[in-house]
Formats: sequence, structure tokens, C-alpha cells
Amino acid sequence: MLVERLQLSYYDHPPMTAYLIRASTAVFGNTLFAIRLPAVVSTLTVLAVIGYLTRPRSLLPLVVCTPLFTVGAVIVTPDTPLLMFWALYLVWLVKVHSLGGEVVMVARW
Repeated sequence: MLVERLQLSYYDHPPMTAYLIRASTAVFGNTLFAIRLPAVVSTLTVLAVIGYLTRPRSLLPLVVCTPLFTVGAVIVTPDTPLLMFWALYLVWLVKVHSLGGEVVMVARW
């Protein structure tokens, strides 16, 4: 199985999918629920970001009806964590832009 021996990279998948499944199965045991949970959490995170960034929010139920949020919410693919982190990056980018470029850097070189 993909998550039994974690590696830095795989031939056909990025490692984040395996890392998320491994973390979930470590907490909830080796069950189907634990394997599917990272996809559900990732999809809900993307939905929350879409709800946060879009206006009007009355269109949000239509977004939920798309295949990404119906079928894709339970299938763990390499795109699932990619979309979650991409959406979180968009929130960060909007926050940085709203500050007008006055960002406090954690480390300056």
C-alpha cells in the first residue's frame, strides 16, 4: 500500500496524498473512513475558500453541485491536496493584497 512506507516522491504521484492518508490512518485506524477523510477535509477547505472569496454567496449551492464537490469529495487523488493548498494560497494572496504590501516577513535575508 502507498502509505505503509512513506517516501519523498513516488513514480506517478506526489507524496502529499500519501502523507495525508498516513496521518489520517494513524489517528483513526486503518479504516475506509480514515482513508477517505483527507479528501473530504480538502474538499471542504476548498469550498470554504470559495465561499470566503466569492460574492454573492447565493451561488455557493451551485458550486457544491459540480463534480469536484460531489464525486471528488470522497476520491483521494493527487489533485485533492493540490487544490486545497492552492485555495489556501489564494486566501493568503488576497490577505497580502488587502494589506497593501505591508507584509511582515518571518525571515529576511
